[in-house]
Amino acid sequence: GLPRHALSRSAGQIQAALPQRPLERSIIEAEPLNEQDPAYWSGRADYYRGRKDVAEERAALERWLALTALTAKSTPEQVSHRAAPVRAFADFLKRAENDAAALAFLWKEYDSVTDDRHHEAVLHLLEWEYSGLGPFRPDDARLWVFLEGRVTWSSTEERLLWRMAEAAKVGAERDAVWERAEQAVKKVPGRAATTGWVMNRTQAAERSMPLLELACADRSDEERRKTACGTLFDSCLATNRWQRAEALWPQRLERLTVTERPDWLAQVAIAAA
Repeated sequence: GLPRHALSRSAGQIQAALPQRPLERSIIEAEPLNEQDPAYWSGRADYYRGRKDVAEERAALERWLALTALTAKSTPEQVSHRAAPVRAFADFLKRAENDAAALAFLWKEYDSVTDDRHHEAVLHLLEWEYSGLGPFRPDDARLWVFLEGRVTWSSTEERLLWRMAEAAKVGAERDAVWERAEQAVKKVPGRAATTGWVMNRTQAAERSMPLLELACADRSDEERRKTACGTLFDSCLATNRWQRAEALWPQRLERLTVTERPDWLAQVAIAAA
């Protein structure tokens, strides 16, 4: 029969050393019955990766991509199934060609549909595996469309805004990022905690204070409020507002271990000094 997906690459490595390849014959003979099955092409691509047959691996990956293509009315399940072949093909391009080819493919994939869920998946892949190549330009309109279209800002939006801020030059360029983020908060106050946290982590503690005060006063989401109060405490220390930090200490205390508490409380005293 066919190898399990987890063993396909090992099968290819083993059969590469043999003059006859009975397993490969089984895979090819199984194609007519499985030509519409994405799992078949996934395993076949992995087999040829083990064999180090670049042309056959690429052909199998392209077939997998074709079978999982999204439309304007794709279901959440279809969007979810698209993520694996996109990741696999980007990895293939990175190995077979270069980083630039993988990036170009991912942005083309991003632009190919307007599905917000798919955009999130592609951005997540770009952020975690390709952020070192600087793909998040602060003047990229697509990124702002994504951010401003998301009512709830959580980890994905946080990391995206963070990368955009880091990519912007300190001064007018980074100020422009903050101004647009602040406008987004005015439209949806729930975005304040995320924006304030990013500001705190990118040397803009002073600017983060009003946003974090807003988020710390918001009782609509208790977990988000506690996180915002903790970040506000950090910004108070960074700007030597020791009285405000001292007032926030009971809330900051909830997030600290017994061994962490003395060091953090000492920082309040240092800020006062």
